[in-house]
Amino acid sequence: MQPFATLPGVLDPAACDRLTALAAAAPARDGGLVGGVTDHTLRRADLVWLDDLPDAAFAMDILIRAVAQANRDAFGF
Repeated sequence: MQPFATLPGVLDPAACDRLTALAAAAPARDGGLVGGVTDHTLRRADLVWLDDLPDAAFAMDILIRAVAQANRDAFGF
């Protein structure tokens, strides 16, 4: 069994554009370290968690179906 699977075409260009626009419009949070610690000498990142955005729920639905299909087809689960 191969240790990975590719899922071409799971998100079409329109879905990618929609997610990009949602992320750009959402307020970003500082990406910290384990335990909520922030140290900008180690990590500096602005994060938007798409699963926190109600309008991005469609992406989770698409990804959950894709992972289930990959688990069946590529890994026999």
